[in-house]
Amino acid sequence: MKPRIGVSMEFHHEPERYPGATHRTYDRLKRDYLDFLESAGALPVYLPNVRQKENAMALIELVDGLLLSGGDDISPQWFGEEAPDSTCVIHAERDESEIVLVRSAIQRNIPILGICRGEQLLNVAMGGTLHQDLRLRPGTGSHRNVIHGCVVTHDHDVMLQNGTRLRELAGVERIRVNSTHHQLVAKPAPGFAVAALAEDGAIEAIERITEQTYLLGVQWHPEALRDEALSKAIIADFLKAAGLFRNKH
Repeated sequence: MKPRIGVSMEFHHEPERYPGATHRTYDRLKRDYLDFLESAGALPVYLPNVRQKENAMALIELVDGLLLSGGDDISPQWFGEEAPDSTCVIHAERDESEIVLVRSAIQRNIPILGICRGEQLLNVAMGGTLHQDLRLRPGTGSHRNVIHGCVVTHDHDVMLQNGTRLRELAGVERIRVNSTHHQLVAKPAPGFAVAALAEDGAIEAIERITEQTYLLGVQWHPEALRDEALSKAIIADFLKAAGLFRNKH
């Protein structure tokens, strides 16, 4: 049977689209994530942003793996800072729901793949910290472009670190990636290794992979590069871990 992969969803409030419904909110997801999973042989399962902790815990029991998708920023309250940077866009409902998803998944040894915000969320949920904005880390270059007011990807190189699963999957030391972020990992959570660095020293991937645990986070967007060799290797490795979990339970 196909491994069932739960995918966290973005949280949106768009009063400008519906002027008469100022309190209307939405859970939504780019189809890139679904195509990424389906093309690799997985069964995607939407995981909404639920308000009750017990519901988030129950949702994680339905899946064999958890993919944490990208999106807006994570509240600094989760990593010990008081006030958000003025550039941050925070959705408390999503933060709270996903933190429970991650911690519940880890308690059950469910494999997790975090992408962009998902990498950051994985790190924060396990006790790591973030830079609220790239400008707060001296010497950090641009990791996203803004063209005509729209945020688009910024392509740059990253160096994959020796002795990591990511380096093993890539088979090379340096790769070209796409990114659109302004928050980034500052201090990796306990037990996590830095798996990739940008040329400016910014952390681009973290991992904690053992016989019992599969936790991988990448700052770039492999779902948008799903035809590239490393993207295929990442999703295949993740689904292999999810399949092993499914066979054990």
